[in-house]
Amino acid sequence: MGKASIEKPWMKYYQEFDGDLSTTKQSLYRYLRMTSKGYGDYVAFNYFGKKYTYKAMIGKIDHYADCFTDLGVKKGDHVVFLTATLPETICSLYALNKIGAVPVFVEPRMSKARIDYFIEMVKAKVVIMIDLVYPKVYDLLEKHHIEHALVQNAAFSLHRIQRFFISIFSKKTKIRYSNSIQKFRDFVKRDVPHCAIEAPFEENATAIVTQTGGTTGNPKGVELTNEGLNTVALSFNYTHNDCVPGDIFLNIMPIFTAYGIVCGSHMALTQRTVNVLIPNFKPKKFPKLMKKHHPAAVIAVPVFYELFIKDKHMKNIDLSGLKFAVSGGDVLNPKLEDSINKFFKDHGCKYHICQGYGLSETTAVTAFNCIYRKNSEGLPLCTSTMGIFDPDTGEELDYNQKGEICITGPSIMKHYFDNEEETNNVMRLHNDGKVWIHSGDMGYFDEDGFLFFEGRFKFVIPRFDGHKNFPIQLERVVSKFKGIVNCSVVPCKDRDHMQGQYPLVVAEIEDKEADLNKMREAILKYCKKKIGGREQPCDVVFEDKIPLTLVGKNDVTLLTKKYIDYNYKKHCFDEPEQ
Repeated sequence: MGKASIEKPWMKYYQEFDGDLSTTKQSLYRYLRMTSKGYGDYVAFNYFGKKYTYKAMIGKIDHYADCFTDLGVKKGDHVVFLTATLPETICSLYALNKIGAVPVFVEPRMSKARIDYFIEMVKAKVVIMIDLVYPKVYDLLEKHHIEHALVQNAAFSLHRIQRFFISIFSKKTKIRYSNSIQKFRDFVKRDVPHCAIEAPFEENATAIVTQTGGTTGNPKGVELTNEGLNTVALSFNYTHNDCVPGDIFLNIMPIFTAYGIVCGSHMALTQRTVNVLIPNFKPKKFPKLMKKHHPAAVIAVPVFYELFIKDKHMKNIDLSGLKFAVSGGDVLNPKLEDSINKFFKDHGCKYHICQGYGLSETTAVTAFNCIYRKNSEGLPLCTSTMGIFDPDTGEELDYNQKGEICITGPSIMKHYFDNEEETNNVMRLHNDGKVWIHSGDMGYFDEDGFLFFEGRFKFVIPRFDGHKNFPIQLERVVSKFKGIVNCSVVPCKDRDHMQGQYPLVVAEIEDKEADLNKMREAILKYCKKKIGGREQPCDVVFEDKIPLTLVGKNDVTLLTKKYIDYNYKKHCFDEPEQ
């Protein structure tokens, strides 16, 4: 018997790694410049056929840094991003990092109330937004006294002829431009002096803030460091993948997630791949994108691979060039894993699907199935330390014993933004003197150091596309509806995909004689007004009395067993958002 965090059996697979992390102790900007040296003529971005070399990308980053400096942005300022994965978004990230400012990434599809909360939380004075989000947030700009709002358009980085046709056929968003609201295109096309001063590197300084869902009903800001992102990027050099500079990486991950920033942008670019940017990704387009671009590397949630292997047009696809297919964001069930691997093999790919494990709080990735073992989340990265701990006693458990997955090392977050209580709940000092992230997830290690995920201590409802719904957020919305006495939100299986779940509202109402169909429709319409599309319930069901546990809490376990196979398609007047 032994302890995984002490013996680190996974390190036998990383014999080329010498433990040197000195190159990670620099800014994201400086690390990108270091890794791209000598590769200036290689393609960095492929944006709908418009290609930018690494040399051109670095030039844009430096120019953007001058523009932000001229605008008055300085070290320590927080700049909120409400946008998509565009070349100018990624260049802005590195430009702000160069001068020591902090990009704050917020999902533009969130409800207005949650965007409002996030802007207030970080006290931002500059906001970069995609034009489509303007109608939802324009009054927030005045409310929070935003000094500069820079409005992006997805067509800005396209070829001129593409922009021309889009200008003719696309629907235009009406925007009231002013001294404080300007087009991003005009902002970066100005002649500005070379005034940006590169900020000196500081250990454990915040490089970016990304968001994570929380059981408090509001998003939490996750502060990630330069050395954390650089360490994860460095670790991919030792993951036994066969990718080389110039290989194509299909980037379908949104930039406002930790996975999109860390893996889709920083890791991919510092590996000198061709980053094919897909800013408005739709799951049903995944098979066509795979066929069109023939990527060497792609990272996606399990259901996207399910769509891919089931698509009749993929019957004769050649996957001999696919080297690095990663599944993350949700658990890959064994049946789907076998189906994907068979499809890969039958179509010329000599590699297995690679399942990964990570949290926003651990800079997106902390374990990876680079040495394939079936049904495993893989090995901890060479720079990570992981262990399985008893959630009650705090003692580390032996191999093959199930407990809470905990992580420490240079890639863990700095803390939650201005949230000491939640930070102390997740980041805990152990007897070894190290601070550990407590994931809330259950799993175990085998004797070779492979991690196996067994479930969540934290109760979340994972959709088919990887989006995670936190029941308490929906419960708080529904509980405010007139006539609701009590409610719980439980998962029910997605009936259109092999995996994934939707939130189902179980309600107890005051008027026992009420028309339940009318009540149900009214609650669903109310939810549509109050919360974002992917947080919507698939249906509402009613209980005369919601069962309680011995300590007086709603018995979620009992309700889940009762409704997990509920067929919302037979009852719901509106399908869940895909």
